[in-house]
Amino acid sequence: MNNAIPEDFEFHQINKHKLDDEWELQPKLYRHYAEKLADAERDHRLAETALELVEAEVELDIRKDTVSAGLEKGTEGEIKKAVVINKTVCQSKRKEIDARHRVDVLKAAVRTLEHRKAGIQDLVQLWMASYFAKPRIKGDDGEKMENRKVDRAFRAKGTRRNDEAD
Repeated sequence: MNNAIPEDFEFHQINKHKLDDEWELQPKLYRHYAEKLADAERDHRLAETALELVEAEVELDIRKDTVSAGLEKGTEGEIKKAVVINKTVCQSKRKEIDARHRVDVLKAAVRTLEHRKAGIQDLVQLWMASYFAKPRIKGDDGEKMENRKVDRAFRAKGTRRNDEAD
């Protein structure tokens, strides 16, 4: 089994005929996406910190020179509005929003993997209860039906079974 997990892997789908492979893959998938989530949460915290820093720097620049910032009186309300509409602040806010979105998407992926684990466990329970088994006939009737099936196969070929050669 390949250890690399492609980005477009449909991890929410489970192959019920390969439960052993699915079970082996599950912890690898979970770790992969949990690590990506941790990285995304770190990036989001960094983006939040960067936004706060940019807002503080822009606010200080505006307070130093309210006239060149286009403010009439330099009141708190004017300064706050000027910070919000500042191009650098808007770009930093966009980065923070994008980082938050990535965290949300990866949280959904990790939750899906938790559901996947439960699904695999349920399918294993069904398999153990012979839910996916072929119907079987017990006793002599099952053996008779199997012999008839074999006889038909030999007749279709135009040959006889070895035990009927006498």
